[in-house]
Amino acid sequence: MGNLAYLVFTLRDSAPTLVLSRTVDRATAGGLRMAVEDDKLVETAGEFGPEDPLCCPSLLRKTTFRWDGTRLQVEREEKVPNPGAQDKD
Repeated sequence: MGNLAYLVFTLRDSAPTLVLSRTVDRATAGGLRMAVEDDKLVETAGEFGPEDPLCCPSLLRKTTFRWDGTRLQVEREEKVPNPGAQDKD
């Protein structure tokens, strides 16, 4: 399953405050991956196409978040080919 959940916190008045919580569901193939790229938080999750085998989603959904000073905002969401799926045909 990979990573099952992520919690992102910020400090407000010296106390940790939850600003983002992500968990996998049946549509999230292979778990979640979170990374910081160019000072932005990027979530990557697999997405199955109708003909994909159960091992290998053909697409990756990448969601980029930016911090606006108070909260995380979705800046962009895109679907890109999964390079790992091409080897499983």
